[in-house]
Amino acid sequence: MLSQNDCDMENPEQFAAWAFAAGVPDPRGERYPNQPLIPAKCFGGLSQMLWDFGFRWHEDKQTKWVSPRTGPTRNFEAWGTTDIKPEDILDDVAQMAVEEFPQIAAKVAAVTPEKHQEALEEATKDLLSKIERLNEARSRMESRLAEREDREVTPEAEAVDGGST
Repeated sequence: MLSQNDCDMENPEQFAAWAFAAGVPDPRGERYPNQPLIPAKCFGGLSQMLWDFGFRWHEDKQTKWVSPRTGPTRNFEAWGTTDIKPEDILDDVAQMAVEEFPQIAAKVAAVTPEKHQEALEEATKDLLSKIERLNEARSRMESRLAEREDREVTPEAEAVDGGST
């Protein structure tokens, strides 16, 4: 699913496709969230149909933007709308990220275009190392749980051997 920034406003299949991610207003009123009634696969075709009807996008008339979503369900939910233009808050978001994650911000700031590939490789190596450590910890945990289950005496087993464990 394309965001507004990813769309070409001169392309009939894209100029309105991004807007459908906001969903359709619920007829029960503002208390209810927008409903995801249009499947994502239809966005391009519906955009083309609106283009053919004469609809066009006018930047100077836009007063609502689609709230961004991520994750595995993003194509199956209505994203909703906001009256805050994303470009207007980028500096605030960047500042918040710097304040919340100063070590990461310092690493990112230190990367120059010449060192981009090197930094990407380092980050990939670090991530894979952490995943490996998580998998090792999971294996140890599963092993310990299996050992514990082997040692546990169930009430049925206790009744059979007379409780002599």
